[in-house]
Amino acid sequence: MTTTPRAGVIIATRDRPEALRSALEAAHRALGVTHVEYIVVDQSEDEASHDICSRFPNVQYVRSTSVGIAHNRNLGAERTRSEWVLFLDDDAVLSEHFGHELERVLVRAERLSLVAPLYLDPIGMPLAQVAPDRAVRLGASHVWCVIGICLLVRRADLFRLGGFDERLGVGRRWGSSEETDLVLRFIEEGRGCIVEPSLVVMHPRAAERGRGSRRRAFRYGLGTGALVRLHALRSDDPAWRREARSFMLHPLWEIVHGPARRRTTLRVAELFGRWLGLLFGPNPPQTGGRIAHSVACIRALAKAKVRPMGSGHG
Repeated sequence: MTTTPRAGVIIATRDRPEALRSALEAAHRALGVTHVEYIVVDQSEDEASHDICSRFPNVQYVRSTSVGIAHNRNLGAERTRSEWVLFLDDDAVLSEHFGHELERVLVRAERLSLVAPLYLDPIGMPLAQVAPDRAVRLGASHVWCVIGICLLVRRADLFRLGGFDERLGVGRRWGSSEETDLVLRFIEEGRGCIVEPSLVVMHPRAAERGRGSRRRAFRYGLGTGALVRLHALRSDDPAWRREARSFMLHPLWEIVHGPARRRTTLRVAELFGRWLGLLFGPNPPQTGGRIAHSVACIRALAKAKVRPMGSGHG
Protein backbone atom coordinates (compact mmCIF):
# COMPACT_ATOMS: atom_id res chain seq x y z
CA MET A 1 0.00 0.00 0.00
CA THR A 2 1.45 3.37 -1.06
CA THR A 3 1.75 5.97 1.68
CA THR A 4 0.54 9.45 0.79
CA PRO A 5 3.39 11.94 1.31
CA ARG A 6 2.85 14.34 4.18
CA ALA A 7 4.24 17.32 2.25
CA GLY A 8 5.13 18.16 -1.31
CA VAL A 9 7.76 20.77 -2.19
CA ILE A 10 6.94 22.68 -5.39
CA ILE A 11 9.69 24.78 -7.00
CA ALA A 12 8.90 26.73 -10.17
CA THR A 13 12.16 27.73 -11.84
CA ARG A 14 13.45 29.44 -14.93
CA ASP A 15 17.09 29.79 -16.05
CA ARG A 16 18.62 29.67 -12.54
CA PRO A 17 20.16 26.19 -12.24
CA GLU A 18 22.72 27.05 -9.56
CA ALA A 19 20.14 28.75 -7.36
CA LEU A 20 17.90 25.71 -7.88
CA ARG A 21 20.72 23.41 -6.79
CA SER A 22 21.19 25.38 -3.55
CA ALA A 23 17.43 25.36 -2.88
CA LEU A 24 17.18 21.59 -3.40
CA GLU A 25 20.25 20.89 -1.26
CA ALA A 26 18.83 22.92 1.63
CA ALA A 27 15.37 21.36 1.25
CA HIS A 28 16.78 17.82 1.30
CA ARG A 29 18.88 18.63 4.37
CA ALA A 30 15.90 20.14 6.19
CA LEU A 31 13.13 17.75 5.12
CA GLY A 32 14.84 14.57 3.94
CA VAL A 33 13.16 12.27 1.42
CA THR A 34 10.86 10.19 3.64
CA HIS A 35 7.19 11.21 3.35
CA VAL A 36 8.21 14.23 1.22
CA GLU A 37 7.97 14.59 -2.54
CA TYR A 38 9.79 17.20 -4.60
CA ILE A 39 8.43 18.60 -7.85
CA VAL A 40 10.40 21.05 -9.98
CA VAL A 41 8.44 22.82 -12.72
CA ASP A 42 10.96 24.18 -15.21
CA GLN A 43 10.28 26.99 -17.69
CA SER A 44 13.90 27.15 -18.93
CA GLU A 45 14.88 26.78 -22.58
CA ASP A 46 17.98 24.65 -21.86
CA GLU A 47 18.57 21.40 -19.96
CA ALA A 48 20.67 22.79 -17.10
CA SER A 49 17.88 22.63 -14.52
CA HIS A 50 16.95 19.11 -15.62
CA ASP A 51 20.55 18.04 -15.09
CA ILE A 52 20.50 19.53 -11.58
CA CYS A 53 17.29 17.69 -10.69
CA SER A 54 18.71 14.36 -11.88
CA ARG A 55 21.34 14.55 -9.12
CA PHE A 56 18.76 14.49 -6.32
CA PRO A 57 16.63 11.60 -5.07
CA ASN A 58 12.86 11.77 -5.12
CA VAL A 59 12.65 14.81 -7.44
CA GLN A 60 9.98 14.78 -10.14
CA TYR A 61 10.95 17.04 -13.04
CA VAL A 62 8.15 18.69 -15.01
CA ARG A 63 8.82 20.66 -18.18
CA SER A 64 6.45 23.60 -18.67
CA THR A 65 5.95 25.58 -21.86
CA SER A 66 4.04 28.38 -20.12
CA VAL A 67 5.77 31.32 -18.45
CA GLY A 68 4.22 32.51 -15.20
CA ILE A 69 4.90 31.51 -11.62
CA ALA A 70 1.22 31.19 -10.67
CA HIS A 71 0.46 28.82 -13.56
CA ASN A 72 3.50 26.67 -12.85
CA ARG A 73 2.83 26.48 -9.14
CA ASN A 74 -0.69 25.28 -9.92
CA LEU A 75 0.78 22.77 -12.36
CA GLY A 76 3.14 21.45 -9.70
CA ALA A 77 0.35 21.21 -7.13
CA GLU A 78 -1.71 19.15 -9.58
CA ARG A 79 1.14 16.63 -9.79
CA THR A 80 1.57 16.11 -6.06
CA ARG A 81 -0.32 13.62 -3.91
CA SER A 82 0.54 15.39 -0.65
CA GLU A 83 -1.89 16.78 1.88
CA TRP A 84 0.25 19.91 2.26
CA VAL A 85 2.15 21.77 -0.45
CA LEU A 86 5.23 23.87 0.28
CA PHE A 87 5.72 26.42 -2.50
CA LEU A 88 9.37 27.48 -2.59
CA ASP A 89 11.23 30.00 -4.73
CA ASP A 90 14.20 28.59 -6.62
CA ASP A 91 16.55 30.97 -4.76
CA ALA A 92 15.13 30.34 -1.27
CA VAL A 93 17.01 28.30 1.34
CA LEU A 94 15.21 26.46 4.15
CA SER A 95 16.83 26.64 7.58
CA GLU A 96 18.43 23.52 9.02
CA HIS A 97 15.62 22.98 11.54
CA PHE A 98 12.76 23.71 9.13
CA GLY A 99 11.74 20.04 8.87
CA HIS A 100 11.56 19.51 12.63
CA GLU A 101 9.49 22.66 13.11
CA LEU A 102 7.28 21.76 10.17
CA GLU A 103 6.30 18.46 11.79
CA ARG A 104 5.41 20.31 14.97
CA VAL A 105 3.27 22.81 13.06
CA LEU A 106 1.43 20.16 11.03
CA VAL A 107 0.42 18.27 14.17
CA ARG A 108 -1.72 21.23 15.25
CA ALA A 109 -2.75 22.46 11.79
CA GLU A 110 -6.17 20.81 11.61
CA ARG A 111 -8.05 24.09 11.13
CA LEU A 112 -5.42 25.84 9.04
CA SER A 113 -5.32 26.33 5.29
CA LEU A 114 -2.12 28.36 4.97
CA VAL A 115 1.08 28.86 6.97
CA ALA A 116 3.68 31.53 6.17
CA PRO A 117 7.20 31.30 7.65
CA LEU A 118 9.62 33.91 8.92
CA TYR A 119 11.53 35.35 5.95
CA LEU A 120 15.14 36.43 6.57
CA ASP A 121 17.81 37.90 4.32
CA PRO A 122 21.32 36.33 4.23
CA ILE A 123 22.47 38.36 7.27
CA GLY A 124 19.44 37.42 9.33
CA MET A 125 17.32 40.55 8.95
CA PRO A 126 13.54 40.09 8.44
CA LEU A 127 12.17 40.68 4.95
CA ALA A 128 8.66 41.26 6.32
CA GLN A 129 7.31 42.53 9.61
CA VAL A 130 6.11 39.67 11.83
CA ALA A 131 6.11 38.88 15.53
CA PRO A 132 9.44 37.01 15.93
CA ASP A 133 8.46 34.95 18.97
CA ARG A 134 4.93 33.62 18.41
CA ALA A 135 2.51 32.44 15.77
CA VAL A 136 0.13 35.14 14.54
CA ARG A 137 -3.26 34.56 12.95
CA LEU A 138 -3.58 36.60 9.78
CA GLY A 139 -6.39 39.07 9.24
CA ALA A 140 -7.04 40.93 6.02
CA SER A 141 -5.06 43.96 7.18
CA HIS A 142 -1.93 41.88 7.88
CA VAL A 143 -1.53 40.04 4.58
CA TRP A 144 1.37 42.25 3.46
CA CYS A 145 3.75 40.23 5.65
CA VAL A 146 3.21 37.14 3.47
CA ILE A 147 5.71 36.74 0.64
CA GLY A 148 5.65 34.14 -2.12
CA ILE A 149 9.23 33.11 -1.33
CA CYS A 150 7.88 30.22 0.75
CA LEU A 151 4.30 29.29 1.55
CA LEU A 152 2.72 26.18 3.05
CA VAL A 153 -0.82 25.50 1.79
CA ARG A 154 -3.31 22.68 2.33
CA ARG A 155 -3.71 21.22 -1.15
CA ALA A 156 -7.45 20.48 -0.95
CA ASP A 157 -8.20 24.03 0.16
CA LEU A 158 -5.96 25.46 -2.56
CA PHE A 159 -7.96 23.78 -5.30
CA ARG A 160 -11.27 24.47 -3.60
CA LEU A 161 -10.49 28.15 -4.22
CA GLY A 162 -9.28 27.53 -7.76
CA GLY A 163 -5.52 27.70 -7.08
CA PHE A 164 -3.35 30.74 -7.65
CA ASP A 165 -4.84 33.42 -9.90
CA GLU A 166 -2.81 32.90 -13.07
CA ARG A 167 -3.33 36.50 -14.19
CA LEU A 168 -1.01 37.60 -11.38
CA GLY A 169 2.64 36.98 -10.55
CA VAL A 170 6.06 37.04 -12.14
CA GLY A 171 5.91 36.22 -15.84
CA ARG A 172 2.41 37.67 -16.35
CA ARG A 173 1.17 41.18 -17.09
CA TRP A 174 0.28 41.84 -13.45
CA GLY A 175 3.67 40.82 -12.17
CA SER A 176 3.27 40.17 -8.42
CA SER A 177 0.87 39.55 -5.51
CA GLU A 178 -0.39 36.11 -6.50
CA GLU A 179 0.40 34.91 -2.96
CA THR A 180 -1.29 37.90 -1.27
CA ASP A 181 -4.37 37.35 -3.42
CA LEU A 182 -4.49 33.71 -2.28
CA VAL A 183 -4.21 34.69 1.39
CA LEU A 184 -7.00 37.25 1.03
CA ARG A 185 -9.27 34.72 -0.66
CA PHE A 186 -8.65 32.25 2.17
CA ILE A 187 -9.45 34.91 4.77
CA GLU A 188 -12.57 36.03 2.89
CA GLU A 189 -13.71 32.37 2.94
CA GLY A 190 -13.08 32.12 6.69
CA ARG A 191 -10.11 29.76 6.40
CA GLY A 192 -7.33 29.81 8.98
CA CYS A 193 -4.04 31.47 7.97
CA ILE A 194 -1.05 32.09 10.25
CA VAL A 195 2.54 33.29 10.27
CA GLU A 196 4.71 30.78 12.12
CA PRO A 197 8.14 32.31 12.94
CA SER A 198 9.64 28.97 14.02
CA LEU A 199 9.70 28.11 10.31
CA VAL A 200 12.62 30.07 8.88
CA VAL A 201 13.62 30.55 5.24
CA MET A 202 16.45 32.66 3.85
CA HIS A 203 16.21 34.68 0.65
CA PRO A 204 18.30 37.48 -0.90
CA ARG A 205 16.80 40.94 -0.93
CA ALA A 206 15.53 42.24 -4.25
CA ALA A 207 18.21 44.30 -5.98
CA GLU A 208 17.56 48.03 -5.78
CA ARG A 209 19.95 48.75 -8.60
CA GLY A 210 21.14 47.13 -11.77
CA ARG A 211 19.81 46.20 -15.14
CA GLY A 212 16.05 45.76 -15.23
CA SER A 213 15.43 47.13 -11.73
CA ARG A 214 13.01 49.85 -12.89
CA ARG A 215 11.13 47.41 -15.09
CA ARG A 216 10.90 44.96 -12.19
CA ALA A 217 9.60 47.67 -9.85
CA PHE A 218 6.98 48.64 -12.45
CA ARG A 219 5.85 45.03 -12.89
CA TYR A 220 5.62 44.49 -9.14
CA GLY A 221 3.62 47.69 -8.91
CA LEU A 222 1.18 46.48 -11.57
CA GLY A 223 0.56 43.34 -9.53
CA THR A 224 -0.01 45.27 -6.31
CA GLY A 225 -2.51 47.59 -7.98
CA ALA A 226 -4.30 44.66 -9.58
CA LEU A 227 -4.53 42.98 -6.16
CA VAL A 228 -6.15 46.07 -4.61
CA ARG A 229 -8.57 46.26 -7.53
CA LEU A 230 -9.57 42.61 -7.05
CA HIS A 231 -10.24 42.97 -3.32
CA ALA A 232 -11.11 46.61 -2.59
CA LEU A 233 -14.83 45.83 -2.65
CA ARG A 234 -14.72 42.12 -1.75
CA SER A 235 -13.02 42.38 1.61
CA ASP A 236 -15.39 43.31 4.45
CA ASP A 237 -12.49 44.37 6.71
CA PRO A 238 -12.27 48.19 6.80
CA ALA A 239 -8.76 47.94 8.24
CA TRP A 240 -7.64 46.24 5.02
CA ARG A 241 -8.86 49.19 2.96
CA ARG A 242 -6.89 51.56 5.16
CA GLU A 243 -3.81 49.41 4.72
CA ALA A 244 -4.39 49.13 0.98
CA ARG A 245 -4.66 52.89 0.53
CA SER A 246 -1.51 53.45 2.57
CA PHE A 247 0.26 50.77 0.53
CA MET A 248 -0.82 52.37 -2.74
CA LEU A 249 0.60 55.74 -1.65
CA HIS A 250 3.75 54.58 0.11
CA PRO A 251 6.07 54.94 -2.94
CA LEU A 252 5.03 58.60 -3.08
CA TRP A 253 6.11 59.03 0.54
CA GLU A 254 9.49 57.47 -0.31
CA ILE A 255 9.89 59.73 -3.34
CA VAL A 256 9.43 62.79 -1.12
CA HIS A 257 11.19 61.59 2.03
CA GLY A 258 13.39 58.72 0.87
CA PRO A 259 16.99 58.68 2.12
CA ALA A 260 18.64 58.10 -1.25
CA ARG A 261 18.10 59.93 -4.54
CA ARG A 262 18.97 56.79 -6.50
CA ARG A 263 15.75 55.17 -5.28
CA THR A 264 13.51 57.84 -6.77
CA THR A 265 13.21 56.39 -10.27
CA LEU A 266 12.37 52.97 -8.85
CA ARG A 267 9.64 54.39 -6.64
CA VAL A 268 8.18 56.43 -9.52
CA ALA A 269 8.04 53.24 -11.62
CA GLU A 270 6.45 51.34 -8.74
CA LEU A 271 3.90 54.08 -7.98
CA PHE A 272 2.95 54.37 -11.67
CA GLY A 273 2.55 50.59 -11.89
CA ARG A 274 0.37 50.39 -8.77
CA TRP A 275 -2.10 52.95 -10.04
CA LEU A 276 -2.20 51.48 -13.54
CA GLY A 277 -2.96 48.11 -11.96
CA LEU A 278 -5.72 49.63 -9.84
CA LEU A 279 -7.32 51.41 -12.81
CA PHE A 280 -6.91 48.81 -15.55
CA GLY A 281 -6.25 45.47 -13.82
CA PRO A 282 -8.51 42.39 -13.94
CA ASN A 283 -12.02 42.58 -12.56
CA PRO A 284 -13.18 40.20 -9.82
CA PRO A 285 -16.01 37.77 -10.71
CA GLN A 286 -19.53 39.11 -11.15
CA THR A 287 -18.44 42.73 -11.43
CA GLY A 288 -19.95 45.45 -13.59
CA GLY A 289 -18.12 47.51 -16.19
CA ARG A 290 -14.39 48.12 -15.92
CA ILE A 291 -14.68 51.91 -15.53
CA ALA A 292 -17.47 51.64 -12.97
CA HIS A 293 -15.42 49.18 -10.94
CA SER A 294 -12.35 51.46 -11.07
CA VAL A 295 -14.41 54.38 -9.76
CA ALA A 296 -15.93 52.21 -7.00
CA CYS A 297 -12.46 51.03 -5.90
CA ILE A 298 -11.10 54.57 -5.71
CA ARG A 299 -14.13 55.71 -3.72
CA ALA A 300 -13.72 52.81 -1.30
CA LEU A 301 -10.07 53.67 -0.73
CA ALA A 302 -10.77 57.39 -0.48
CA LYS A 303 -13.21 56.80 2.38
CA ALA A 304 -10.63 54.81 4.32
CA LYS A 305 -8.67 56.56 7.03
CA VAL A 306 -4.98 56.68 6.12
CA ARG A 307 -2.49 55.27 8.59
CA PRO A 308 0.69 57.35 9.11
CA MET A 309 3.07 57.08 6.19
CA GLY A 310 6.47 55.54 6.72
CA SER A 311 5.06 52.85 8.98
CA GLY A 312 6.75 49.85 7.56
CA HIS A 313 5.58 49.26 4.00
CA GLY A 314 8.14 48.62 1.35
